[in-house]
Amino acid sequence: MLSDFAAWLRDVFSDVAQFFIDMFLSLLDWIWAAFITLIDTLPIASTAEQAAGLFSAIPASVWYFMNVFQIPLGIVSVLSAYLIRFLIRRIPFIG
Repeated sequence: MLSDFAAWLRDVFSDVAQFFIDMFLSLLDWIWAAFITLIDTLPIASTAEQAAGLFSAIPASVWYFMNVFQIPLGIVSVLSAYLIRFLIRRIPFIG
């Protein structure tokens, strides 16, 4: 059995821990809401629609040679390499 002081101390510790957990979760909720608001304000959807319109304007013969020379794979590879370079440079003891 716990003494009354130990039970009180356990309850205080539990309340303090719950407070910090709630603060952390509310901070994450606030950050997520700010991120969603930022995404909503950026014109990403209209840019994607414009890009789809531009890609549909490319003639079939150009698409054929782009596929022969593996241009889509090259674009994906280059963008992936840039992303990996960006992430690696964010590691403190490497970048």
